[in-house]
Amino acid sequence: SEPKTVNPFAIRAMEDIGIDIKSHSSKQISDVLDENVDLVITLCADEVCPLVPAGTRKEHWPFKDPANAVGSDDDILRSFTEIRDQIKSRLMQFGQEHQLLS
Repeated sequence: SEPKTVNPFAIRAMEDIGIDIKSHSSKQISDVLDENVDLVITLCADEVCPLVPAGTRKEHWPFKDPANAVGSDDDILRSFTEIRDQIKSRLMQFGQEHQLLS
């Protein structure tokens, strides 16, 4: 709902599993809804979730925002990797439930 630059800890957490997101950026929801979106998955828990147009299928998976983590760099990175793994697990479950993954 409020685009920002990609958090360096998110970049490191994704690099750990071989995914490069250095060139990615966050976007306003309005920037992507023109692209024939069938489904919007919101991950917001404590922050404001974006509004989606009526008729757009929406899944809401409230995950803690690891950007709010405090502590040492290792503690913060651990928060990012934990949430990354939780999101991956939920995506795999969703894919199997909806026969998107074999």
